[in-house]
Amino acid sequence: MGSEQTLVRLAETGQGVLMLRRPVRAPSSGVVLVHAPGENRTGNNYFLSNAATQMAEQGIAAVSFHLSGFGDSLGHKDAGIWGEQVAAAGAWLATEVSGRPVHFMARGAGAAILPEQAGLGQRVAISPPTPQEVRALAATSRQEIVTGVHPCPPEAAALWSALGAEPNLVGGLELPEKVLVDLAARLELPHWDHEVVPKGRDAQVRSRILLPADDLLVRMQTTRLGLTLTLIEFFRSWS
Repeated sequence: MGSEQTLVRLAETGQGVLMLRRPVRAPSSGVVLVHAPGENRTGNNYFLSNAATQMAEQGIAAVSFHLSGFGDSLGHKDAGIWGEQVAAAGAWLATEVSGRPVHFMARGAGAAILPEQAGLGQRVAISPPTPQEVRALAATSRQEIVTGVHPCPPEAAALWSALGAEPNLVGGLELPEKVLVDLAARLELPHWDHEVVPKGRDAQVRSRILLPADDLLVRMQTTRLGLTLTLIEFFRSWS
């Protein structure tokens, strides 16, 4: 089908640049891609970036951006600001797809900032952490800032992974303890309709897509490709 890329700045949200990938023809729907704290809008292993390209090739417009405090998005790391960014991106994308459904897809703890309502769209969380996991990470430091170190201690690796951050890449990463506590509180009531989780993990919502048990962060290329194709068909079914 073909696709094209456009960069847009929403100055009123201070969220830096929106990267829109859209099909050449009129899109069937749109998807807002939300990265996890600890990665950027491309996603670890370029998962989100590649997913956006493939979605556009299949007729779905996809938007990605940096959460406040990451990449080109200047500002504080704050869950409330992140939620406003997600909502603003969704509202802007709705105008681009002319009223067709706008879906949301978040990875890791990004699931905590999905909107409470998605209108005609669906909300998908990829490997969302539990509130307990996020609180445990906040509790690893008695400072106001939780800092990742390299090499990541084995006992901390599972917690960073649950947050959605690659343990081998968290060296120097700083997250305010307040943000982690806020994310944990938001995760108490899941704001997603469907979740993508490894086999054996407790369900937080009824609708699930299962990943290999050992691939929480979607590291394996075959997992990333298979999941992206599955999600494309899934979003198409709701368009």
